[in-house]
Amino acid sequence: MQVETQIELYKSGKLDKTRRYSVYLKPGRRSLVIFKSAVEIGQKVLIVRKNFSPP
Repeated sequence: MQVETQIELYKSGKLDKTRRYSVYLKPGRRSLVIFKSAVEIGQKVLIVRKNFSPP
């Protein structure tokens, strides 16, 4: 599954920052997050099962 998401940060009621991410999900609680915004472009985070919940 793939999810495209956008996060908006507001300060004092005004839009301060916007960040975009592509999130790829696989069975077994594995996911890959690819940063799409210009200030973070190219960064990636790989998340595996142990990072989702306590052991």
